[in-house]
Amino acid sequence: MEISKLTLQQQAALLEILILAMYADGSLDLEEDARLNRVLAAMGVETEYDRDRVLDDCITRLREYQSPQLARTHAVQLAKSFTDPEQRRGLYTLIEQQVNSDNSVVPNEHEFLSAMRTALGL
Repeated sequence: MEISKLTLQQQAALLEILILAMYADGSLDLEEDARLNRVLAAMGVETEYDRDRVLDDCITRLREYQSPQLARTHAVQLAKSFTDPEQRRGLYTLIEQQVNSDNSVVPNEHEFLSAMRTALGL
């Protein structure tokens, strides 16, 4: 997926989905954080200050989705921003990589992946 070719709405949705995926297991891993920074760099967010600002804004918006069910429901809604089949496959690949980056997939992460696979029609 060419992140730089996504619309601003899709980029925001991608970032929120990846953050929701990152917290699906209830913890933050350094590799998950590094992946987010690479996605932000692909979006053109280059400085550490700007990355921190964008992530803080995004996490603030997502605070109301703290339960696993609410997070999955919101992520499914965000996935509707991606209509192109190639984008959908690319999005799912990024989500899967985010969830698997800590080498441990817990039940909440399995449920998140399953909900996203269904929402993306994969």
